[in-house]
Amino acid sequence: MHHRQNSVILRRAVCPLGWPVLHLALAWLLLAATAWSHGAYHERLRELAAALENSPRDARLHFELAVVFCQHGDWMLSLASADSADEFQPNTHPTDLLRGEANLGHGQPGAARAALDRFLATHPPTPRALVLRARARAALEGPAAALADYRAALQLPQQPDIDHVRETAAALAAQAHRAEAADALSRAIAQHGPDPALLSQALELETAI
Repeated sequence: MHHRQNSVILRRAVCPLGWPVLHLALAWLLLAATAWSHGAYHERLRELAAALENSPRDARLHFELAVVFCQHGDWMLSLASADSADEFQPNTHPTDLLRGEANLGHGQPGAARAALDRFLATHPPTPRALVLRARARAALEGPAAALADYRAALQLPQQPDIDHVRETAAALAAQAHRAEAADALSRAIAQHGPDPALLSQALELETAI
Protein backbone atom coordinates (compact mmCIF):
# COMPACT_ATOMS: atom_id res chain seq x y z
CA MET A 1 0.00 0.00 0.00
CA HIS A 2 2.82 2.39 0.89
CA HIS A 3 4.57 1.74 -2.46
CA ARG A 4 1.28 2.32 -4.32
CA GLN A 5 0.77 5.68 -2.60
CA ASN A 6 4.34 6.69 -3.43
CA SER A 7 3.80 5.77 -7.08
CA VAL A 8 0.65 7.90 -7.25
CA ILE A 9 2.49 10.90 -5.81
CA LEU A 10 5.35 10.52 -8.26
CA ARG A 11 3.07 9.98 -11.25
CA ARG A 12 1.31 13.23 -10.48
CA ALA A 13 4.65 14.94 -10.23
CA VAL A 14 6.05 13.86 -13.56
CA CYS A 15 2.98 14.04 -15.82
CA PRO A 16 2.44 17.25 -17.82
CA LEU A 17 0.20 19.44 -15.66
CA GLY A 18 -0.97 22.99 -15.36
CA TRP A 19 1.47 25.27 -13.51
CA PRO A 20 -0.23 25.45 -10.07
CA VAL A 21 -0.91 21.71 -9.94
CA LEU A 22 2.56 20.86 -11.18
CA HIS A 23 4.15 23.10 -8.55
CA LEU A 24 2.18 21.38 -5.79
CA ALA A 25 2.95 17.92 -7.14
CA LEU A 26 6.67 18.67 -7.19
CA ALA A 27 6.48 19.75 -3.57
CA TRP A 28 4.98 16.33 -2.79
CA LEU A 29 7.76 14.66 -4.78
CA LEU A 30 10.37 16.51 -2.75
CA LEU A 31 8.78 15.43 0.53
CA ALA A 32 8.39 11.82 -0.60
CA ALA A 33 11.93 11.53 -1.94
CA THR A 34 13.36 13.07 1.23
CA ALA A 35 11.42 10.56 3.31
CA TRP A 36 12.90 7.70 1.25
CA SER A 37 16.45 9.07 1.14
CA HIS A 38 18.33 5.83 1.73
CA GLY A 39 20.46 4.21 -0.95
CA ALA A 40 21.72 5.61 -4.25
CA TYR A 41 18.32 5.41 -5.98
CA HIS A 42 16.42 7.37 -3.35
CA GLU A 43 19.29 9.82 -2.94
CA ARG A 44 19.16 10.57 -6.66
CA LEU A 45 15.38 10.92 -6.46
CA ARG A 46 15.80 13.42 -3.65
CA GLU A 47 18.31 15.43 -5.69
CA LEU A 48 16.08 15.50 -8.76
CA ALA A 49 13.02 16.34 -6.70
CA ALA A 50 14.83 19.33 -5.20
CA ALA A 51 16.01 20.48 -8.63
CA LEU A 52 12.52 20.12 -10.11
CA GLU A 53 11.06 22.10 -7.24
CA ASN A 54 13.19 25.02 -8.44
CA SER A 55 12.82 24.33 -12.18
CA PRO A 56 9.62 22.32 -12.69
CA ARG A 57 9.61 22.79 -16.47
CA ASP A 58 13.23 21.76 -17.04
CA ALA A 59 13.02 19.01 -19.67
CA ARG A 60 16.52 17.75 -18.93
CA LEU A 61 15.59 17.11 -15.30
CA HIS A 62 12.44 15.26 -16.30
CA PHE A 63 14.49 13.14 -18.70
CA GLU A 64 17.05 12.37 -15.99
CA LEU A 65 14.20 11.37 -13.71
CA ALA A 66 12.88 9.07 -16.45
CA VAL A 67 16.31 7.44 -16.72
CA VAL A 68 16.51 6.88 -12.96
CA PHE A 69 13.03 5.36 -12.86
CA CYS A 70 13.88 3.09 -15.82
CA GLN A 71 17.11 1.89 -14.22
CA HIS A 72 15.15 1.03 -11.09
CA GLY A 73 12.39 -0.79 -12.97
CA ASP A 74 9.68 1.81 -12.28
CA TRP A 75 8.42 1.53 -15.85
CA MET A 76 5.22 3.59 -15.71
CA LEU A 77 6.91 6.44 -13.86
CA SER A 78 9.73 6.38 -16.41
CA LEU A 79 7.23 6.67 -19.26
CA ALA A 80 5.40 9.52 -17.54
CA SER A 81 8.66 11.39 -16.97
CA ALA A 82 9.66 10.90 -20.61
CA ASP A 83 6.30 12.38 -21.64
CA SER A 84 7.00 15.39 -19.43
CA ALA A 85 10.42 15.89 -20.98
CA ASP A 86 8.84 15.94 -24.44
CA GLU A 87 6.03 18.21 -23.27
CA PHE A 88 8.46 20.88 -22.09
CA GLN A 89 11.12 20.49 -24.81
CA PRO A 90 10.13 18.28 -27.75
CA ASN A 91 12.66 16.37 -29.85
CA THR A 92 15.60 17.17 -27.58
CA HIS A 93 16.24 14.05 -25.52
CA PRO A 94 16.30 10.37 -26.63
CA THR A 95 12.95 9.66 -25.01
CA ASP A 96 11.90 7.03 -27.56
CA LEU A 97 14.95 4.93 -26.72
CA LEU A 98 13.93 5.11 -23.08
CA ARG A 99 10.31 4.32 -23.97
CA GLY A 100 11.50 1.23 -25.79
CA GLU A 101 13.24 -0.11 -22.69
CA ALA A 102 10.45 0.90 -20.30
CA ASN A 103 7.70 -0.62 -22.44
CA LEU A 104 9.65 -3.86 -22.73
CA GLY A 105 10.00 -3.95 -18.97
CA HIS A 106 6.29 -3.26 -18.63
CA GLY A 107 5.42 -6.16 -20.94
CA GLN A 108 4.36 -4.03 -23.91
CA PRO A 109 6.58 -5.16 -26.82
CA GLY A 110 4.33 -3.53 -29.43
CA ALA A 111 4.70 -0.10 -27.87
CA ALA A 112 8.41 -0.76 -27.39
CA ARG A 113 8.84 -1.69 -31.06
CA ALA A 114 7.03 1.45 -32.20
CA ALA A 115 9.17 3.69 -29.98
CA LEU A 116 12.41 2.03 -31.09
CA ASP A 117 11.40 2.25 -34.75
CA ARG A 118 10.90 5.99 -34.29
CA PHE A 119 14.25 6.34 -32.54
CA LEU A 120 16.19 4.39 -35.18
CA ALA A 121 14.48 6.33 -37.98
CA THR A 122 15.71 9.64 -36.61
CA HIS A 123 19.03 8.78 -34.88
CA PRO A 124 22.19 6.88 -35.81
CA PRO A 125 21.83 3.24 -34.72
CA THR A 126 23.33 2.20 -31.41
CA PRO A 127 23.91 -1.30 -30.04
CA ARG A 128 21.50 -0.62 -27.19
CA ALA A 129 18.67 0.47 -29.49
CA LEU A 130 19.15 -2.50 -31.81
CA VAL A 131 19.33 -5.04 -28.98
CA LEU A 132 16.20 -3.59 -27.39
CA ARG A 133 14.37 -3.77 -30.72
CA ALA A 134 15.59 -7.32 -31.17
CA ARG A 135 13.92 -8.20 -27.86
CA ALA A 136 10.70 -6.55 -28.98
CA ARG A 137 10.77 -8.36 -32.32
CA ALA A 138 11.42 -11.68 -30.60
CA ALA A 139 8.40 -11.15 -28.39
CA LEU A 140 6.18 -10.09 -31.28
CA GLU A 141 7.36 -12.25 -34.19
CA GLY A 142 9.45 -15.03 -32.67
CA PRO A 143 13.18 -15.48 -31.97
CA ALA A 144 14.26 -15.79 -35.61
CA ALA A 145 12.90 -12.32 -36.40
CA ALA A 146 15.23 -10.79 -33.82
CA LEU A 147 18.45 -11.98 -35.44
CA ALA A 148 18.72 -9.15 -37.99
CA ASP A 149 18.88 -6.52 -35.25
CA TYR A 150 21.21 -8.60 -33.08
CA ARG A 151 23.57 -9.01 -36.04
CA ALA A 152 23.37 -5.32 -36.91
CA ALA A 153 24.36 -4.42 -33.35
CA LEU A 154 27.54 -6.48 -33.70
CA GLN A 155 28.51 -4.67 -36.91
CA LEU A 156 28.49 -1.15 -35.51
CA PRO A 157 31.78 0.65 -34.79
CA GLN A 158 30.50 1.16 -31.24
CA GLN A 159 30.61 -2.43 -30.01
CA PRO A 160 27.84 -3.74 -27.73
CA ASP A 161 28.67 -4.17 -24.07
CA ILE A 162 29.42 -7.60 -22.64
CA ASP A 163 25.85 -8.36 -21.58
CA HIS A 164 24.52 -7.48 -25.02
CA VAL A 165 27.17 -9.62 -26.73
CA ARG A 166 26.26 -12.56 -24.53
CA GLU A 167 22.55 -12.04 -25.26
CA THR A 168 23.24 -11.87 -28.98
CA ALA A 169 25.39 -15.00 -28.91
CA ALA A 170 22.71 -16.87 -27.00
CA ALA A 171 20.07 -15.80 -29.54
CA LEU A 172 22.26 -16.92 -32.45
CA ALA A 173 23.07 -20.25 -30.84
CA ALA A 174 19.40 -20.89 -30.06
CA GLN A 175 18.68 -20.59 -33.80
CA ALA A 176 21.46 -23.06 -34.66
CA HIS A 177 24.01 -20.39 -35.64
CA ARG A 178 26.55 -21.66 -33.11
CA ALA A 179 29.68 -20.91 -35.14
CA GLU A 180 28.52 -17.31 -35.64
CA ALA A 181 27.78 -17.03 -31.93
CA ALA A 182 31.22 -18.38 -31.05
CA ASP A 183 32.84 -15.85 -33.40
CA ALA A 184 30.94 -13.00 -31.73
CA LEU A 185 32.14 -14.14 -28.32
CA SER A 186 35.73 -14.53 -29.56
CA ARG A 187 35.76 -10.97 -30.90
CA ALA A 188 34.28 -9.67 -27.65
CA ILE A 189 36.98 -11.45 -25.64
CA ALA A 190 39.64 -9.88 -27.86
CA GLN A 191 38.12 -6.46 -27.22
CA HIS A 192 37.17 -6.69 -23.54
CA GLY A 193 39.74 -9.17 -22.29
CA PRO A 194 39.20 -12.55 -20.59
CA ASP A 195 35.85 -11.79 -18.99
CA PRO A 196 34.77 -14.93 -17.06
CA ALA A 197 31.20 -14.86 -18.36
CA LEU A 198 32.33 -14.52 -21.98
CA LEU A 199 34.90 -17.29 -21.55
CA SER A 200 32.38 -19.63 -19.96
CA GLN A 201 29.80 -19.03 -22.70
CA ALA A 202 32.45 -19.47 -25.42
CA LEU A 203 33.58 -22.77 -23.89
CA GLU A 204 30.01 -24.04 -23.75
CA LEU A 205 29.52 -23.20 -27.43
CA GLU A 206 32.83 -24.74 -28.45
CA THR A 207 31.94 -28.04 -26.82
CA ALA A 208 28.49 -27.94 -28.43
CA ILE A 209 29.66 -27.27 -31.99
